[in-house]
Amino acid sequence: MSAMPTVVVKMINASGNYSNSGQTVNVTIQFPKYGGEVQGSLSGDCEGSLTGVYKDNSLEGTGSGVCKMFFLTFDATITYTGIVNLENQKVKLDFKGTAEKYTHEGSVQLQTVNE
Repeated sequence: MSAMPTVVVKMINASGNYSNSGQTVNVTIQFPKYGGEVQGSLSGDCEGSLTGVYKDNSLEGTGSGVCKMFFLTFDATITYTGIVNLENQKVKLDFKGTAEKYTHEGSVQLQTVNE
């Protein structure tokens, strides 16, 4: 009986910071180079997780967590889309986040760390 070949999936890691009105969120994502599931995290003034799909140089997904604004804490949700440019080692995410009655849209540039 022959051994099964080992399949190595090249993972891409990207991270960056988004700042607005004195608040900063650190964004980190990981996804397979040739497509598949996106996993990520938010830290800083918002703590949470991101999930999604990477296909054909595009990302799409959602996330949830808890955000601190001023002296208050709110449950938050996020939807995002993104473009991946592995040649330039950049990922641009456009997002819409909602916490209570507050909604914010923006973009964050991430740098890949292993290409």
